[in-house]
Amino acid sequence: MGKIIAIDGPAGAGKSTTARLLAARLGYTYFDSGALYRTVALLALEQGISLDNEEKLAELARGMAIRFQTEEGRNRVFLDSREITDAIRTPEIDREVTPVAALPRVRKAIVEWLQEMGKGLNVVAEGRDVATVIFPNADLKIYLDASSDERVKRRLLEYQAVDKQADPELLAQELKKRDKADRSRKEGALKIAPGAVVIDTTGLSIEDQVAKVLALANERLGLTDKKTLVTKRSPMKWFYLFIWTLVRNLSRFLWRLTWEGIENIPREGGVILASNHISWYDPPFVSVSCPREVHFMAKRELFSIPVLGFIIRNLNAFPVSRGKYDRQALENSIQVLKNGHALIVFPEGTRSRTRGEFLPPKAGIGVLAREGQVPIVPTYISGSEELLKVFFSFGRVRVIFGKPIPKDWVMSVPEGKPGYQQIAEEVMRRIGELKKGCQSGSVV
Repeated sequence: MGKIIAIDGPAGAGKSTTARLLAARLGYTYFDSGALYRTVALLALEQGISLDNEEKLAELARGMAIRFQTEEGRNRVFLDSREITDAIRTPEIDREVTPVAALPRVRKAIVEWLQEMGKGLNVVAEGRDVATVIFPNADLKIYLDASSDERVKRRLLEYQAVDKQADPELLAQELKKRDKADRSRKEGALKIAPGAVVIDTTGLSIEDQVAKVLALANERLGLTDKKTLVTKRSPMKWFYLFIWTLVRNLSRFLWRLTWEGIENIPREGGVILASNHISWYDPPFVSVSCPREVHFMAKRELFSIPVLGFIIRNLNAFPVSRGKYDRQALENSIQVLKNGHALIVFPEGTRSRTRGEFLPPKAGIGVLAREGQVPIVPTYISGSEELLKVFFSFGRVRVIFGKPIPKDWVMSVPEGKPGYQQIAEEVMRRIGELKKGCQSGSVV
């Protein structure tokens, strides 16, 4: 039997962001009920259907193929294969969604969809009636609120994030009108559910909000932040652990190495850590940033060097012939993944010598992921190409692990070179997103 955390509250109180981050921390499924009503409103506007035509709108609600996908800290919404994340978060949709959500048949269709999808799952759901109507028996009910000024400010920031303009005074009037409509509608009115914990989020940062809810989840349900659990190091062989600890601490001291997102690395099972490549030192930096043992390919010539060959073999390296197709190295890589280990791969195939630019990815990573049947963790590294500069404290080495590309998606891509290349390009796109987040300071 799954556990359900239901988060209610008015527009702009922080429900969506708090629920999404909470779900990620706990490893729960995230349900955004408001996105479903917004999608109905969007389809009605696109198809010229009157918002008074309840039967037609209910048909739209019953026939929607909606999919939620959390990627790099952002919840994305898809209608069939079309992304509508930004399209349903506009001032126009904000105005139209309230009358749509008030229609009983539309509400019935969406409530049934959510209840059916939530069976047996661990869920964090948010909406205006999620704890009173959709999941009245939720294990934990929370009502988030905030002052009108705070909510207007947050809405303005949301619009600015998608390059939409809005007038603050008009927005305040619309929120007031919407609150009145939400609280007075006959079905699914906005109200505090029996047994719900009320949290005023005025002046609180998102992290503070999430921390408060996590504390409640721990107190009431005995749940633990998944991020805390997965940041612990996995067991390692004694020699690997010795070298890992030594290089890790030296790297932190000499080059101010930092790492983020290690909660995104699966704790067991085969996985590819796919990183951009800018320096000979990328493999050790990625290795010591990862809290589990990794395997990697190294030039065949290195294994014949006394002492060094012994060390890298015991650090899980295996040989590859550079500059030509090496079938044995490919087979060894696939076997590493099938044996449940982590493998470092550089999709570009060689180092990029052009600062800040990626090289076109090779299809080989697609072959490895498909044959090994494993997820891929996009990884971005910066600063390793200028170690002398970093040494003199003008920079730092930074490693960021992104959200995994699921094995199910990898296996859904058609076999063959075009499919392998599609996987490789998706990996580099994800690494590019990590790079943008790193440069803007918005990495989650």
